[in-house]
Amino acid sequence: FSSHDVGLPGGGLAGTPHAFSFTAGGGLVDIGTFGGSHGLYSFSSAYGINTSGHIAGYAGSWRDAVTNSFFQHGFLYRPETGVMVDIGSLPGSVQSFGYAINDADQVTGYSRLADAPGGFAQFHAFVYTPGQGLLDLGTLGGVTSEGRAINSQGDVVGISTLSPGGVNRAFIYRASTGVISDLDRK
Repeated sequence: FSSHDVGLPGGGLAGTPHAFSFTAGGGLVDIGTFGGSHGLYSFSSAYGINTSGHIAGYAGSWRDAVTNSFFQHGFLYRPETGVMVDIGSLPGSVQSFGYAINDADQVTGYSRLADAPGGFAQFHAFVYTPGQGLLDLGTLGGVTSEGRAINSQGDVVGISTLSPGGVNRAFIYRASTGVISDLDRK
């Protein structure tokens, strides 16, 4: 457990939602967004925290009201630097979501890829490792997977489909073998 809490207040700057960190000694800290000229509406959401108080989540913006272009990436935030690191997205994607973080600052979540044949939305779970980038964990045979938790060995549990449009199944990805396996398999 961490001595920090994370969350999403009702509104940040200009009424947009911003993720926050909270400690008894430091109080509530708005961790902001990616900043810069990303667009009309910028936001951030925090989902995971490790024992050092480092935070995983996602941030983004709508860039243009006419074309409705959108930017959203997972992040790693370290309160000691005050910097929100954009962890990027898998190739061919403009969206990623960070959901969980371990004490090695590895982040898991998912990245949206181009739609699969038949119009099915395609998401793949990933592990982000600082200095190495994103690793696509694949799926159980379908077109979607989402990493939801990561342990100190870099093993990930989450959900994935067996076929396009199929139901979600629990999976485990073992970092030591690089294999994703169906936990529901009997």
